[in-house]
Amino acid sequence: MLRITCPSCGASVKLDSQQVTCEYCGAVIKNEFYDWQTESFEIYESISTNLKRFLQLIVSGSILFVCVFLCLYLIEDTEISLAAGVGAAILALGVIVSPIIYGKVKQYNLAKKIVGYSENYLRACLNEYFLKNESDKDMLDFSVDTIKLLKVANTDEITKVTAEIYGTKTFLPENQKPFTKIIKKKLTLQRARNPEKRKTDGDFFTEKECPSCGANFLPNENGCCSYCGYTLYEDSIKWKIKN
Repeated sequence: MLRITCPSCGASVKLDSQQVTCEYCGAVIKNEFYDWQTESFEIYESISTNLKRFLQLIVSGSILFVCVFLCLYLIEDTEISLAAGVGAAILALGVIVSPIIYGKVKQYNLAKKIVGYSENYLRACLNEYFLKNESDKDMLDFSVDTIKLLKVANTDEITKVTAEIYGTKTFLPENQKPFTKIIKKKLTLQRARNPEKRKTDGDFFTEKECPSCGANFLPNENGCCSYCGYTLYEDSIKWKIKN
């Protein structure tokens, strides 16, 4: 319970609820207090960054140990065996790391071909789509984790992307414990390459109701609803699944 000064008349008002009325001037004052308050955010991942680096260190150390041990066992000369072991370990690590680096470079180059690409926004569009189109009523959550771009094709108006997505579905059956399924899907998506240009495309808005006034959306010269002025700009930049 707090006492504050009424911003309207200057009287002392006791805040004993989320909203009170000043007994002197009748002004409505909101306390803006809520029962649930977020104190911190914690991101949970299957493998943390520190654990991932620790595992990478163990793998690289194991490769070095195996290569050096085999060379020492097979080659009698110590100096030659140590040199051969270290060289074999470096070669083995190169064979393992090279495809990983190549994959990251390929993903970077494909992402550069997409105008205004944001992986987080693409992930948000995918989550929204799958949540809306899920028929299983027991599904509690759908989460897209990793997005791997496979192909990017651009035209003057449309950007088409072929990608593999990896994610999880969390189910909460009635009177049962929740469980999670790992999913993998290959998708073909498209997005307006130039949203401002797409808003004047009549076919794009065929039989589409305006979310604001409910009328049949007939865009004017600015791409806005002819009745209430609402714009479908956000709808035109969304990633849409075609296959």
